[in-house]
Amino acid sequence: LAVRGIDADIRWNNEGSFHKDELKDLRFDHILANPPFNISDWGGERLREDARWVFGAPPAANANYAWLQHIWWHLAPGGTAGVVLANGSMSSSQSGEDVIRRAMVEADALDCMVALENIRGHGHVLTPGRFVGAVEAEDDEIPFAERFAALRETLDDMFAKGRIQDEHISEVLSRISADA
Repeated sequence: LAVRGIDADIRWNNEGSFHKDELKDLRFDHILANPPFNISDWGGERLREDARWVFGAPPAANANYAWLQHIWWHLAPGGTAGVVLANGSMSSSQSGEDVIRRAMVEADALDCMVALENIRGHGHVLTPGRFVGAVEAEDDEIPFAERFAALRETLDDMFAKGRIQDEHISEVLSRISADA
C-alpha cells in the first residue's frame, strides 16, 4: 500500500487478529486480504462462540473460514472484499467447512470466485471457458453480416409460417364455433 501511495491503517499485535482484533468495531467499504493458508494453530478452540462466525464456527484446526468470516464481519453494508485463499478451501467438506460455505453462498455473501487452477498451460488465455470445461466455439470464418442476414431470413420464414398457422387455427376455431 505504501509503495502505491495508498493510505491505510495497519495495526500489528502479537496476539493475532482473531484474538485481539485491533479494528473490532470498524467496518470498511473495501478489504483486500491474502491471509496465511491452512493455519492450524490459530487458537480456534478458544473462539467457538465468537460473534464473527455468522455462517458457522470455523474448524479449530484450519483458519481459512475464520479469515473469510473475520473479513465479512468487517465489511460495511454494501462493502466488497477480495480474498486470496488456497484452492482446496473452496471444496473442502472437512470439519463443517462445506456447511459454512453453503451458508455464505445462500446469504449472497459471495459474488464470484476466480481460480487461477493453470494459465500458462492454456497459452496465457484468460477465457473462463478454458478453465471450467466449456467447449470453445470454433470460428467458421463466415462474416458477421452474412451470418446475421441468414439468421434474419430464417427468423422471417418462421414468422411467416407462424402467421399461416395462426390463420389456420382461427379458421378451425370459427368452424367449431359455427357448428356448436
